[in-house]
Parts: sequence; C-alpha cells; structure tokens
Amino acid sequence: MSPVWSDRPGAMMVGVFERFEDGSRRVLVVAQEEARLGASGHIGTEHILLGLMSGGVAADVLSAAGQTLDSLRQQVARTVELRSAPQGPAGSAPFTPRAKKVLELALHEALDRQSATIGPGDLLLGLLQEGEGVGVQVLRARGVDLDALRRDVLSRLADLPAGSTTTARFGRRTVGAPVLAGRPVGGRQFESCILCGRDSWEVDHYVTDGNVMVCQVCIEDAAAAMDEAGEETRLVRLPPRVFGKEPTPGAAASIARSIAAMVGPEPDEGWDAYLEDAAEVRPFVLQARQRTPLGGAQGIVRRLRFLSPTTAWVYLAVHLGPGSSGFPFEGPVRLIDGSWKVTRELQAKMLGAAGVELPPKP
Repeated sequence: MSPVWSDRPGAMMVGVFERFEDGSRRVLVVAQEEARLGASGHIGTEHILLGLMSGGVAADVLSAAGQTLDSLRQQVARTVELRSAPQGPAGSAPFTPRAKKVLELALHEALDRQSATIGPGDLLLGLLQEGEGVGVQVLRARGVDLDALRRDVLSRLADLPAGSTTTARFGRRTVGAPVLAGRPVGGRQFESCILCGRDSWEVDHYVTDGNVMVCQVCIEDAAAAMDEAGEETRLVRLPPRVFGKEPTPGAAASIARSIAAMVGPEPDEGWDAYLEDAAEVRPFVLQARQRTPLGGAQGIVRRLRFLSPTTAWVYLAVHLGPGSSGFPFEGPVRLIDGSWKVTRELQAKMLGAAGVELPPKP
C-alpha cells in the first residue's frame, strides 16, 4: 500500500511507517543492524525485540522485567542458529511475514488507543499479540510473564502526558485530532483528496463514498499512468503534485530522478549529477546502505514546490520495498551546475534517519 501524504489537518494518513515516532524508527534501524551483525538474511521478530531495547516505553518495561540487551542477544543465539559471518550482504534485509505482522498489529494497538502515532510501546504490544515469533519465544525462554508485560506497557502508555500519543507531525503541519481506523474521531467527512490533499473546491469534479474523496486530477493522472504502464507493471505511481511554475520543462522529472538516485542503487555514471558534494557524501551514503533499512530502498517524490528558478522544496517518501509504506522527508533541492541535486541539508536528514551523521559542509 503506497502512502498517502498530506500536510492538511484532518486528512487521512494511510500506512504504518508514516505514523512511526522517532523512537520506533530507531527500533527498526537497530533491528536492521542486529540482523546484519548476525549475518541474517532477514529481519525477524527477534531483531525487532533487540531493537526495542534502544529506548522508550518498551525498553523501560523490558528492563523492569529483568531483561538486558546482552541477555536477550544470548537467548536469541540459543533459540536460532546464527551464522558466524561478521556481516551480511549489502543492502536491506527483508522483513519476515511474522515481523510484518508485528508492525501491522502495532498500528492496530495505536489505533485502539486513539493514537495518531506508533511508539516503541505499540511495537512491543504488537510483538506480544503476534505471539508465535522468535521474539516471543525468546521472552518465554527468559521466563518473562507475557501477560504482566502487556499490562505494564498499557499502564505506562496510559500515564503518558495528555496529547503525547495523539499528536503527530506530517509534512509541516500538525495532525492533532485522534485518528481511528484512518478517519478522524467523531465521523467528520473528509473535504480533501485522499491521494494529493486538494480541497474539493479546487477541482471541478471528485468522487466520494461519504468518508473519503478522490479528486478529478488524481483520477485523470492514474488513468494516464495505467495507459502508459506495461503489461507486467502492477504498481503504478502517480506523478508528484507540483506547486509553483516549473522553471524549465522536465525540471520536476529531473528532481524525481535525483531523489531516486539518493536512495536507490548508485547510477552507472555515479552520483555527481544528482547529489550536492557527491564525492564527499558518497562514503556516508554507502554506509547507510549497509547499516539500515534505507539500503536498497526507493525514494518517491510526492509533492514539490518551486520557490525560485534554482530552488525547490520536496516532500518525499522512502519505501523499503514494493508495496511498503514510506518514511516521510522534506527539504530543498537546488539547480547546481546545470543539474537538480539533493542538497546536503536534505541528505543529512535522510542519512540521519539511517543512523549516519553527515558532517557539516566545510
């Protein structure tokens, strides 16, 4: 399911990763690293469990139950056979079906609490609810009372300050209303397009089932994209919504290619035409590719705004695999030496989410 990205209050936010708090994203970064260090070809529930020790409510609850990162690592090693190779293949290891289920259940746990964001506590609740993965087997082997663990998580989440689990930032605005099953609590109908965020008054026609709306522009763009798609293409992506006047024909497409180059495999011609200070930045991008879920991912531009003939502001999503939801980012791109390039500012945000610190420009 591709993400729906909007910075309008009350708009529907679809998917799992868009709702992740910073702490939850850190859990997945650590889980990826644990899988890599164990030379595992996948990210399983055991790696998510180890990632949960990186901080937040989940780490507090597990620590209170007498668990440490080292003790859990040792039990994982006893529960599953880990190869002795120091490092797995470069790129992003896939999530196992049970690990994906944990992420889905975490979303449901958050929605049950009428929370707009998924925190580490929700991930632990999802792990416990899944109930059969290696992560839960490890906790049982460690003698952890799973029912008591769940009660402790729920109690701590209930004690969080008001609003801390019902407000999330998407784009530049805040979604403050609690979200339940993808719609605002109280049954208010949506007045903006579920795909692009256009208000109903911005278009001549739109379709709706009374709860969500799709505007005429997105319907026409989708029809055109499907007409152009090959027979083997299943996932058809809409073009980004462009604000402001495109300074030259093809500028938006060039920006989309630069974003794709930042996240995807290194182009045959290198990154010089796509990234600011490419030679200096290249080692950090490669480091992120080896350590985090960003390796081998796909960057999709959702919206962009041209601020001047040489500068644009981009809203994008980084997808970890086909059909996955995306991590949202925003930042500037600039026309440098005749090419639209991802600026160091935006590079630093994306690499930072991957646990790699890009030093400031000299």
